[in-house]
Amino acid sequence: PAQDAWLVPVAAAPNTRLETADRRVISIALSDDGALAAAGCGSTALEPGLRDYTLLVWEVASGRRRARLDVLSYPSALAFLADGGLIVGTSVGQMYHVEPDGDGFAITGTFVQP
Repeated sequence: PAQDAWLVPVAAAPNTRLETADRRVISIALSDDGALAAAGCGSTALEPGLRDYTLLVWEVASGRRRARLDVLSYPSALAFLADGGLIVGTSVGQMYHVEPDGDGFAITGTFVQP
């Protein structure tokens, strides 16, 4: 069964399907203007013991995926920043700074807990 996320608006607007490619959604965030959604995901399709963690970013209106970025650990917390970037926190104390990059997004900084 598909593990996709669905955005269900409070106002009278259509639902938006955000395809996750069979990844389990761990965390989700919406930009302040509601134009972008991001999800921290973990793969459910790998062999036991293997891990595959990703950050996915979509345009909410169209459902078009703007980015798929690999991260090294469970992406347990996400937050959009006022400048349109993202902060991603992981379960092992890593943090990623993610910024818009052309039509997509790119990891521009990695912080590791000492």
